[in-house]
Amino acid sequence: MDNNYFNEKTKGIEKGFPIILGIGCFIIIVAAFMAIPKGQGRGSAKTLLSAGKESDGEEQTASLDFDKQIIGVLKEVNRENNSITLFDVKKKEDIVVNYNSGTIIYDKYEQALVLEQLKLGELVDAYYNMDNLGLVKLQISNQTWEYKNASNWGIDTINKIFSIGDNKYKYDRNISILSKGTFLKPEDLHEKDLLTIKGFDREIFSIQITKGHGTITFEDYEDFIGGIAYIGNDAILPITEDMVVTVREGEYEVTLENGSLAGTKTARLKRDENVLLNMGEYRKPAVKSSLVSFEILPEGAELYIDDVIQSYNEPIKLEYGEHMAKVILKGYETYENTIIVDEASKTIVIELEVLLDDLDDSDGYTSGRTDNGEERDTGNSDDDRPSSKGGKQVSGQLIYVLEPEGASVYLDGELKGIAPVSFPKITGNHYITLIKSGYETKTYTIEATNDGEDAYFNFPEMLKQ
Repeated sequence: MDNNYFNEKTKGIEKGFPIILGIGCFIIIVAAFMAIPKGQGRGSAKTLLSAGKESDGEEQTASLDFDKQIIGVLKEVNRENNSITLFDVKKKEDIVVNYNSGTIIYDKYEQALVLEQLKLGELVDAYYNMDNLGLVKLQISNQTWEYKNASNWGIDTINKIFSIGDNKYKYDRNISILSKGTFLKPEDLHEKDLLTIKGFDREIFSIQITKGHGTITFEDYEDFIGGIAYIGNDAILPITEDMVVTVREGEYEVTLENGSLAGTKTARLKRDENVLLNMGEYRKPAVKSSLVSFEILPEGAELYIDDVIQSYNEPIKLEYGEHMAKVILKGYETYENTIIVDEASKTIVIELEVLLDDLDDSDGYTSGRTDNGEERDTGNSDDDRPSSKGGKQVSGQLIYVLEPEGASVYLDGELKGIAPVSFPKITGNHYITLIKSGYETKTYTIEATNDGEDAYFNFPEMLKQ
């Protein structure tokens, strides 16, 4: 066979190759078309979607065959039987679908995820087949809305109304409220919580507690009670017994103050936990106190210490330092003075002075009795009332005031005792004042002479006030 023949044959083959190649490509396309499952592309319920997954640098294309799509709340992932429980937000019922290695998962921007990246409570678009509940595609829904880290929220659990700022939304008993993967009830929410809230249309279906709350309690803080507590920049509140402070989880500088006493501790608060702060290292300086006894004449007066009325039948416990004492009794000058407490025990004697007005208002009646028992009237009018208390003490002679019994007897304003009482005779004109608790105070004028005898006086019964 010569070369001319070979060349002619070769040219013939080259001319027929494009035809053969075209026929081959046509056969491959027909075969691929015949391989598409029956029913694919019948209506909008059956859809072909690209998975968009990559392996070894080459894009893979998968056909997604589903006939049902819902918006649901992710409630449970069961890895033992490869099932996912969703709450259908429109039908308000749970549905369980099955996933497998072919199920594709996207975020709302159609970026591929793995199942572990989805959180319970997420609102998702789920695509599945109704006949076998096989999940084809799960995507974080882009048809829903969310508020992140909301703090200005409120909840009405009676009417099932949730507010975010000025906006109000409804919710129902199926709402998913989660804290670290645990489902809670609406009543478990606290105003200190930060929330991520998700919903569809005007209804809320999912709430995630992004920052929860805990409590702070105190021990050995008695010296601070009545003061003020500063909890970081979160709260300022009065310090009380058995105090419990609820704050958002985080770290706080806690300062307690009461007068000059102040103490600061750091509280690192975790969600749903309590931090106990011991403030025992902060103490007020020990306060010295004294037992002060008061002897007040005449009887029946009222005693006030620092404007607080006191019973002085027993010693009164007072702190060291200055105190204002006031003694009040009708018919006497009010006593008011500063007392200084500077020793463990102390006795303070206070003797009230008769009001001059009461002396001037005396009825001038004096009843006297000599040693032979004979009464005498020593009454004086205002014109002839003695103006002098004067005189000398007479040795061996006494003045006796016998009645009214139980009255405090004052000679010229000086307490002599409780009737019946006796005291040395001093010649001259004197005032006898009778004071008895619950009775009207009376003042009489007497005259004492150096007659060598004791003087006896029985005054009229006192009138009740």
